[in-house]
Amino acid sequence: MCGLLVGVPPFWAETQKGIFDVVLKGYIDFDSDPWHVISDSAKDLIRIMLSSKPAECLTAHEVYIYLFAGHPWICENGVAPDRPLDPDVLSRLK
Repeated sequence: MCGLLVGVPPFWAETQKGIFDVVLKGYIDFDSDPWHVISDSAKDLIRIMLSSKPAECLTAHEVYIYLFAGHPWICENGVAPDRPLDPDVLSRLK
């Protein structure tokens, strides 16, 4: 989902070992590009989905239920937001 949201993987490092270490720590750098343009509610969902504690991670089915039960990222004031994707995200997705 992160790749679709911002066009980059959620965990990043210069080496494969570095990526493994970051994944194990469960640290997502929401302060660097391209995360600054992503809403807090979307970041909240990513945090929940990628928890480093397996017991706290949501299954795909739970994410589906969570989203369509009215998570703020999907539904703002009862209406789904209609905003275009950031041009940088679109270019990374290509």
